Amino acid sequence: MKKLAVFFALFFLSVFSAAAENSAQLKSEDVIQNEQLVVLPKSVYVGDETEIRYSFTSPIELEADLELPYEVDYPSTEEYSIISATLAQADSSRNNGYVLVVHLVPWKAGFIDLPSVTLTDLFVIDIAPVVIESIVEHTGHTELRKVRPPVIIPGTTGLLFFVLAVAVIFVVAFIILVHHIHKSGKSFLAYFTSLLFSTGFRKALRSLKKLIKKDSDLSDEVFAARFSAIMRTWLTARFNRNFAVLTTSEFQEVYQDFSAGLFDAEFTENFNTIVTSLMRLDYIRYSGTQDNGNRLSEEERTKLVSDVRKAVLFLEKGWKTQTESRNEVKADV
Repeated sequence: MKKLAVFFALFFLSVFSAAAENSAQLKSEDVIQNEQLVVLPKSVYVGDETEIRYSFTSPIELEADLELPYEVDYPSTEEYSIISATLAQADSSRNNGYVLVVHLVPWKAGFIDLPSVTLTDLFVIDIAPVVIESIVEHTGHTELRKVRPPVIIPGTTGLLFFVLAVAVIFVVAFIILVHHIHKSGKSFLAYFTSLLFSTGFRKALRSLKKLIKKDSDLSDEVFAARFSAIMRTWLTARFNRNFAVLTTSEFQEVYQDFSAGLFDAEFTENFNTIVTSLMRLDYIRYSGTQDNGNRLSEEERTKLVSDVRKAVLFLEKGWKTQTESRNEVKADV
């Protein structure tokens, strides 16, 4: 009986010893398995931001002791600066797969040997050293290269000189224009307004002259219509009233409105010359009779154009004086 008791005692002792031995063996060898180390980029130089991916599997679930993802506390040194270090479960079909991703910037060539990290009593991570290369040793260059000038497309130089020449011409023209405006004593708005109107009245004078060219073969009705259109356009621009929609009989009333009865007699007489000529041409256009009074001889056409051109020139030159006098009188009142 005593022998049987001793036998069972020895049996259980051997079983417990084997279990303890297996546990110790698991702790020392089999907790971290299938280790893989990947470094990105493949060739790491001083100053490059580097990613170290250390993956492994384990028969023991690490989530039981740590909340994943887990921030691993690697200290920065003179040899490298740690940006981040995170341990997470790997996206893999294998059970209990894990990956530690370390982002760092190396500052010295040689080997980077990250310190081992104890996660739990069973888990101790020790990453193999990583080689850091020197760009100087790799290329053999010890000095900075000279700065290259920018690449210029053929023909660009000529185009730049052309643009520069055009810009200089515009600047010179602008300076001359400013000097001329200053010398004339006008404001910019007044100058350009007068320039616009002067262009308009010259166009009116040229258009009137074309009506009596020797090769012009215009009927009386067409001559009268074109003459009236030319004058109505110029009157609208000069006096800022829409003469194009007014009947000729309304011209005098509009003239009295903007002159306020303060324009001198000669100015008014020249305006009346234009009105009288247009009334004569209205008669030609709308009377519908064929008697001698409804016909325009070549001499009458020439006289109409000549008289109206003189009136336009006088009104154009005297407009500024008349408006200034009118404004002064109104100011005194």
